Amino acid sequence: MHHPLRPVLFPVRPHPGESLASLLARTADSNNYDNAGWLVDVIGATRRQHLWTAANVEAAARLLGLAADDVASRAYLRKGEVRNFLGHRLRDRALEKEAYKHCPKCLADHGYHRATFDLVAIDACPRHECRLASACHRCGKPYLRSQLLFECYACKADRRNAPVQAVPPERLQGTAWLARLAGFGAIRWQDVPAALAHLSLDELSELLITLGALDLGVSLSGGAYTAIRRAGDKFAVLQAGYDAVSVWPEGFRAFLREVSARNNARRRRGSPGDLGRLWSIVSSEEREPWLTLRHQVAAYIAGEWSGIVTGPTAATVEQWLGQPLPYVPLEELRARVGRSERVWNALVLSGIVKTHRAREPGGRRVVALDRASLDAVCPSGQPLIGLKEMALHVGLPFKLAQRLVAAGVIPPLLGPSRSGAARLKNHFFARPQIDAFVQGLIASPRIDSTRLNKTWSFKSLMKAQEAAGVDPADVLAAIRNRRLPAFSTSGASEGLGGLAFDGTQARRLLAELQEAGSGDVVSVAWACRLLGVHSSVVHALVKAGHLDRMGSGKWIRLSRRSVEAFNAEWIACQHVAPNHKVTSLALNRALLKVEGIGVLPVAARHRSPFYRRADIARLPLVDLLQRPRKRPRHQPSDRKR
Repeated sequence: MHHPLRPVLFPVRPHPGESLASLLARTADSNNYDNAGWLVDVIGATRRQHLWTAANVEAAARLLGLAADDVASRAYLRKGEVRNFLGHRLRDRALEKEAYKHCPKCLADHGYHRATFDLVAIDACPRHECRLASACHRCGKPYLRSQLLFECYACKADRRNAPVQAVPPERLQGTAWLARLAGFGAIRWQDVPAALAHLSLDELSELLITLGALDLGVSLSGGAYTAIRRAGDKFAVLQAGYDAVSVWPEGFRAFLREVSARNNARRRRGSPGDLGRLWSIVSSEEREPWLTLRHQVAAYIAGEWSGIVTGPTAATVEQWLGQPLPYVPLEELRARVGRSERVWNALVLSGIVKTHRAREPGGRRVVALDRASLDAVCPSGQPLIGLKEMALHVGLPFKLAQRLVAAGVIPPLLGPSRSGAARLKNHFFARPQIDAFVQGLIASPRIDSTRLNKTWSFKSLMKAQEAAGVDPADVLAAIRNRRLPAFSTSGASEGLGGLAFDGTQARRLLAELQEAGSGDVVSVAWACRLLGVHSSVVHALVKAGHLDRMGSGKWIRLSRRSVEAFNAEWIACQHVAPNHKVTSLALNRALLKVEGIGVLPVAARHRSPFYRRADIARLPLVDLLQRPRKRPRHQPSDRKR
C-alpha cells in the first residue's frame, strides 16, 4: 500500500560521491522518520535499489528536490547492459546488488556512505587503509540500504564504533587506482600511469581483476567479477593486477613468465593455470586494453610458453599471430594420416612424429604433436600410402617395387622391415620421402637418345641386376652419381618407369660392380641356383643359421659371402647325383654307409643332407655306385645236360 506523498520538510544536501541509499537514509533521519524504507514506499519503488526504473528515479528526484540525472547516477540506473555510476558507464556485474559496505571511519568523519564502496572490486578504504564492513559487528546482521545509516536495525549498535581491521598500505595501490577513478576524492596514492589513463573505470577494473586473478591462481571461469567474488581478499587481487600492469606493456611478458612458473607449481597441488581462459577473455573484446593484451598473450603462447593450447584457443591464437603454432592436436594426425589407429600409434611411439606433453590451461593433461615432424611425413592433403600406391606413384611394377623395398633401396616409413615401434604388418610410405627418392634419380641431365645403343628400361636394368647378384643400392647410387646416365622423354610424370639407359653402359656397370665384389645382398633364387637345391632347403639353412640373412621383413635377402662360403665347404646330393646318372636318394644311401664323412643334415623333412666337399672329392664314387650283377632266377642244371 502506498502512503500519500508528503513533502520533505528538511531536505539535505548531497555530498560528492554519495550513494542514493545514503542520501535517503540521511533525509529520513533529518525528517525524523523511522527509516529510509518509508521514503522508498512513498516513492512507490522496491526496496531493492538495483531494480529501480526511470519512473522511480523521477519520483525520487521530485521528493528530494534534486535533478533527475543526479539521482539516476546515484541510484546506478540501468540502461540496457550498463549502469550509470556517478557518470561512469559500468557493466551490471561490476556493482553490488545486495551487499552494503561501509568504512566505519568514513562514517564517523563525513557522515555518509560513499558510492565507491558499492563497486564489487572495492573491499578496502584507501584513505583509512582498513577493510570495509558489510554486517553488524555486534549481532552479525547484514547492513540494509532501506534502514538508517548509523544504527543497526536489529541491535541498534552504532556502525561508526565498529572495530577496524587494518590493511597494509603496500597492498592497496590497485584499490586506490579504482577509487580515485571512481571519484573517491583526494588520497595520497599515485595516479594511474599515462599508458592506462585512457581507460574507463570499467575497463581498468576488469583489467586489474583479470590479471590479479591470473597471478593469484584464482580461476577465471565465469568472468572477471565472478573470479573476484570467489577470491578471499579482493584488494589482494587488485594489488596483484596493479603489479602486473605497473610497467605496461613492456613488462607484461615477464609477468606472464612468472605466472606460468608459479601456476606450474600450484598445479601439483591441484590449482590449474588459466592462461587459456585469459585468452578467451581478451580475444572476445575489440577495444583497449584487450587489443594490446591480446598481442602480448598470443606472442607469449607461441614463443615462450611451455604448455599447450588446443581447440578454438589455438585457432584464434594462430589467426591473431598470422602464423601456425609449433604443435598440432592429435585429431589433426588422424585426419592427415588417413589410416587405422595402429598406424597413428606407430608413428608416435617410434618417434617419427615427435610429441609435446604438457597441460592445457584448464589443467587437463594433453599430448600435442610437433608440427615440423608431422609436416615432414604427412603434409596436409598427402596421407601415407601403401606398397601398391607407392609402386603406382613411382611408376614401377608391383613386384619390382616389392623387391626394392625388401632390399632396403626404398625404405618404408612403417612396415614389417622396420624394427621396434615402427614395425607393422603392412608397409607404409611418406609421399615427401618417396618424391625425394624419385627426384634424386630423374634429376640427371637428359642426353641424346639417338646416339644410344639398345636402350634398357628401369625394369630391365633391375632384372639384370638381380641376375648378376649386384646390390640394387649400388646400381641406384651409380644412376644418382651420373655413373650410369639416364634419360627420360616423359620427364617426371612417369617416375622411374619413364627412365631409360644405354644397354652397353648398363652391362659394363653391372660387370664392374660384380667384379669389384659389390652386391653382397642376393636373393633366395640366386642361392638356389648356386647350391643346386630347392628354395625350401635354403630357407631351412637360413633358419638353422648356416646362411646369413640381410635385414628383416617378409622377403628374405641373403649375404652373398655367406652363401659362397657355404657352397665352398658343403655340397648337396642333388648337385652331385646328375653327374653319375643316379638319383639323389641312391647317392645318399651309398654315402651314408661310408664312415668318417662330414654330414650336415638340414631338417627332418629333407632326406638329402649336405656333405663336405673335401670328403666327397676323395671318395671313389664310381666304385661306390657300381651295382652288383644279379644271378639269374632259374639256372640250367649240369646233370640234365
